[in-house]
Amino acid sequence: MLGYFPRILPMNVVEKSHRALEKWVEGYGPNPPKDDIRHPEDTDLEELFKGRYGLVHIGTWDAQGHPFDDPYISHDTLTTSSTKFSPTYQFLRDLAMLTTELSIIFAAFNCTAWSEGRRIVNSLSHLLSVPNIARTCDYEAWTTRAILCNLFTHVHRNFRDEVFGYAAIAVFGSFTEGDFVVPQLKLKFPFRPGGDVIFVKGPMLEHFVTPWQPEGHGGGRFSVVHFNHHAVVDWVNTKLEPSPE
Repeated sequence: MLGYFPRILPMNVVEKSHRALEKWVEGYGPNPPKDDIRHPEDTDLEELFKGRYGLVHIGTWDAQGHPFDDPYISHDTLTTSSTKFSPTYQFLRDLAMLTTELSIIFAAFNCTAWSEGRRIVNSLSHLLSVPNIARTCDYEAWTTRAILCNLFTHVHRNFRDEVFGYAAIAVFGSFTEGDFVVPQLKLKFPFRPGGDVIFVKGPMLEHFVTPWQPEGHGGGRFSVVHFNHHAVVDWVNTKLEPSPE
């Protein structure tokens, strides 16, 4: 249910991903969290980081409360402002090396779960009436990314994630502390921006990150989470069911 891989990402991937995050946040800016117990609003952090504080979801989303509607491109990805879509599309391409590395690690860690995620991503690309712009490499097993910018993460489970899949989490920036804790397993892992990666079954395991501190001028913490929503997975599987005779 959990995989911890310290310093597994190549440094060129870490550096490229960090630059992409910095560039995208400066041009786009995340949204401060609202009514989110996982990442409650913190006025001190918001004041400290100003436009560099918040979170977005980029990729394919489920229509919450409308179980029979098709999945759609999240509002954070595709907004009414055309000036935002283009930088976000490029941002996903700039993270393609990260996604590729995570996919390879995932395949080695749990080939069955990786294969199932890859099936969902490939099927979704064929079934959607709009392009699946979140797909950036042939090995990819996730339809959505959450980008967390300078947030604290309280204890939670990700109940809307796919039950049998894994979320892949990597962190970037310049900060100290910020360990990844899994209370049920009584485990705590250092989670550093030098290439550490964690795979976790979010609906099954409670988890949180201990308080962290920015380090140096311009310090801060970015977290990139690749995951699948269970509703999107269910929609794909329903579409692929054979028609009754």
